[in-house]
Amino acid sequence: MGKARDIKDGFEKAKRILESGRAINKLSDWIREQNLDPERGEKKLERLLEEVDAK
Repeated sequence: MGKARDIKDGFEKAKRILESGRAINKLSDWIREQNLDPERGEKKLERLLEEVDAK
């Protein structure tokens, strides 16, 4: 994606990344790699994402 030219461009790039699901996928990767209990961490992420979807 590269660097943004300005704030508006940065906002649009961030929006595309979030909408694509890449940000959540990366967060899930981090949870699996760095959590002492990856399964518990993934379940917590799933619960939080469900809460966000419910709003």
